[in-house]
Amino acid sequence: IEVQQFSVRQGSATITGNAALNQSNNALKFDVRANSVDMGLFHEMGLPQAVQGVIQQASFRGDGTTTRPNVAGTAIVRNISVYGETFPEARVNVSSTGSRVNVTMDAARNLNLSAQIDTAAAGYPFTSRAAFTRYPLHEIAGITEATVVVTGNADLDGLLTDRTRLRGNGSIQAAEVQIEDQVLRTAAP
Repeated sequence: IEVQQFSVRQGSATITGNAALNQSNNALKFDVRANSVDMGLFHEMGLPQAVQGVIQQASFRGDGTTTRPNVAGTAIVRNISVYGETFPEARVNVSSTGSRVNVTMDAARNLNLSAQIDTAAAGYPFTSRAAFTRYPLHEIAGITEATVVVTGNADLDGLLTDRTRLRGNGSIQAAEVQIEDQVLRTAAP
């Protein structure tokens, strides 16, 4: 099966490209572009409900087989939300070999994330590393009486489908806490 120059439109969302599937050996090849696509469309295909947003613009290419695809591409995602932490815009790079997916995300100027996800295993186990600069931590921590801004890094692992299995460790190189008019900062040793 080969489809050249296909175009799918739903409201303002569009997906265009080329795709080929050899049904005798499940070999596939595709080149796809997307605009204004709600990520909720991918929840039925396994994307966890905890990930929300709108793919403003994306371009992906792939080949391999249906069970071991090799994918590479880049997307600009608006209002991306992961477990309730929302970013106005993020650049996401994706590459895969078989069931291993590598993702990097630059969210604003102060947060960079890299992750490796095993899409063949139950629950989508992952490992990741986040680097953050002057990142506002008070909202994640549920602190309403103060602002907390930190610089550091964190290593996390767990299952994308089960937030309770999240484990991690990290370090904070600098912190600033503001309570009313008082500002507290870490001091260099």
